[in-house]
Amino acid sequence: IVSLAVRGAAVAVAVGSVEQTPRRWPALEQELAGGGRPDPDAAAEAARARIGDWTPRESVELPPWYRTEVLPELVRRAAIALREGLTDR
Repeated sequence: IVSLAVRGAAVAVAVGSVEQTPRRWPALEQELAGGGRPDPDAAAEAARARIGDWTPRESVELPPWYRTEVLPELVRRAAIALREGLTDR
């Protein structure tokens, strides 16, 4: 689960289902800040470069590596939704 929000120059990125507790992704927020709605491909590349910020949890339904493997694509999709006005913000 990835959510993006833009307010002015600030970008908020929230991630759930990777670690035990949902949390924000400050390093990615800093990378994406200042440019308005982020470019989807650039946002995905920035996320890919910061995968090490996460310690994925163990579970019976998914292996830990998968939880981080999909993050760049989820960030890309969230950025597309934001750019296309498919979100409230």
